[in-house]
Amino acid sequence: MLTASLFDQSGFSVRLGWGERGAKEASLTESLLIVCDVLRFSSAVVTAVHCGATVFPCPTYDDPAGAKSLARQHNAILAVHSRDVPEKGRYSLSPQSFLTVLPGEKIVIESLNGSICAALGDKGATVYAGCFLNAKAVAKAAQKEAEESGKPIMVLACGERSQLSDSEGELRFALEDYLGAGAILSHFTLSLSPEAEVCAAAWRGSKARFKELLWDCGSGRELREKGLGADVESVSQLDLYSVAPRLVQGEFADFS
Repeated sequence: MLTASLFDQSGFSVRLGWGERGAKEASLTESLLIVCDVLRFSSAVVTAVHCGATVFPCPTYDDPAGAKSLARQHNAILAVHSRDVPEKGRYSLSPQSFLTVLPGEKIVIESLNGSICAALGDKGATVYAGCFLNAKAVAKAAQKEAEESGKPIMVLACGERSQLSDSEGELRFALEDYLGAGAILSHFTLSLSPEAEVCAAAWRGSKARFKELLWDCGSGRELREKGLGADVESVSQLDLYSVAPRLVQGEFADFS
């Protein structure tokens, strides 16, 4: 009989996780978790923190009342849907919206991956935000902490919630998150699990064309159809920032 331990990538210092299940596995194994949601959450957090903001991921998803309550609690600005900028607010999950952030501003971001981060943070897990924009910096910070603490590292390719209900469930493969995870994994000098090693190899093989691949992949086309092609271009910048946002007491701040 197969057991879950066969698939937890134990014995390796750096591992690859996928979706909410991977996040739960990271919590169970007390791993340092790097959350990689390239087109939205991670890139938004990294950009905001680079520009001097503090980001609070909302612990609930699709709960306007909960998000507003969190914003009031921290005297923070609540990010809105991209379509509601600028009428209802300045910031959204669009990473570009944070380029004009004022240093010291506090911002609440509501997203599925943000709620996962917040839930794990409440349980004492160590959570970083990583993407193409800070791949090298976040890997460096996480490896340093892993070497000091003896904890393993999991890089989480978040995936995308599908609008279709089928036998495979709601989560669909997201090329951008897999390659983003690979970019981060490629910087570690610790032992990589086979899953992590293949992901890093996929990144190395695609690096020369990754901007083109993100532009033409399903998620990239989806954003372009919504008039958000500039977001795809903005998140496709490698190692633009040197910050390593880490979740501490419910807020992301630089830990580089």
